[in-house]
Amino acid sequence: MQHMVEVPGVLPLLTEQQSVPHGAIHRMMYHSKAVGHDRAVMVYTPPGYGAKVVAKYPVLCIADGYCDVKTVWNNCGRDAR
Repeated sequence: MQHMVEVPGVLPLLTEQQSVPHGAIHRMMYHSKAVGHDRAVMVYTPPGYGAKVVAKYPVLCIADGYCDVKTVWNNCGRDAR
């Protein structure tokens, strides 16, 4: 059991939904030479990505780990409860 108290202030909490542009999450497939078959990967693209904007974006790779699935970060990564 986990207990948490959040005290709102002037700045919004990290767990609060913000009225800002949001990106999208895409499920894509790639061929893995290491395992010899296709694998799924979840890819987040920021708002405006691909809209005729030539820009370099940073990359962050997050592995799901033991007993998790590839959707754990987008399903639970923001949930503070």
